[in-house]
Amino acid sequence: MKRQTLYFILSFCLPWLNSFAQLPRIKFQKAESYNSYESVYTGSVNPDYLASFEPISFNIYFWGINRGDGTSEKPMTYNDVEGVMRSINEVFNPHGIYFVLKGYSYVNNDALNSGATHWQIRDYMQQNKHIVSDAFNCFVPYDFKEGASANGWTELFSKTLSIRMKWAFNYKSKSTPHELGHILGLYHTFGKSGNGDIIKEHVTRNPDDPNYNALTEGDYIHDTPAMPNFFNPKSFGTVPKPPNQDASVVDCIYIGNITDEQGTPFVLTPYDVGNIMGYTPCKNANFTPGQAIRMMETIYFNEAKNKNILEAKTKTLKK
Repeated sequence: MKRQTLYFILSFCLPWLNSFAQLPRIKFQKAESYNSYESVYTGSVNPDYLASFEPISFNIYFWGINRGDGTSEKPMTYNDVEGVMRSINEVFNPHGIYFVLKGYSYVNNDALNSGATHWQIRDYMQQNKHIVSDAFNCFVPYDFKEGASANGWTELFSKTLSIRMKWAFNYKSKSTPHELGHILGLYHTFGKSGNGDIIKEHVTRNPDDPNYNALTEGDYIHDTPAMPNFFNPKSFGTVPKPPNQDASVVDCIYIGNITDEQGTPFVLTPYDVGNIMGYTPCKNANFTPGQAIRMMETIYFNEAKNKNILEAKTKTLKK
């Protein structure tokens, strides 16, 4: 196996601290800790609290999965890797999280190139010692097993992820930042299920409303509004979807009229529709302060789950 190790370090002089001043000031909701999936999370959306965390950086290593003879339908290049590093850092840096390119390599295997699942690729790479121990390892096959429709796969608190070649290095794609968000403790905006079943989260964001459940349903985060999986009608507030309900998004603008289970219409801005952890046709990409806090608390406080994450850490940056 030919290994090419390139080090690509983005400048840490980006004005990420200035971005906190531009975040919406949302009242801290509750003091207790929410352990909804065994991950410590205070429920805070306070940007001042977010700014109190030390910035941190992680290594990431890319593995191009070629055919057995070393060829590929679309070979992974350094320009590809550099481009995706830029897109990753653009969305994570404003929240004090940085990614450093540890390097990239190739593995030649027909079965993994276009006919395997993420877990089959991961197991093969681990068994054959194609894992960089101090980095997140991103596997890039040309395609996944037939029937696997997702563009990327990973698990919460994992150190490995797989991205379909078509989307791994598409600069406008949210796939790689999306999977890294899962690794750092985030769910989809519409909830745990990757399929986006009926949304249990209610629209209200008033903690005093008896129907408020933003910290116990959906993605358990206050400042990501209740929203559906726009690619799956099952996620709308009722099933089957009433014929007069529409979930259309045009140029990141939600123009639909669907409702939550209680009949309250979803209220979604282009900023909401563009959330990295959603399933939407919008190519905008952003995390909310609450999502950033959940990632930081996963990194710094979640000792029961963050062993893999901390192994990929480079160093803590000083403000």
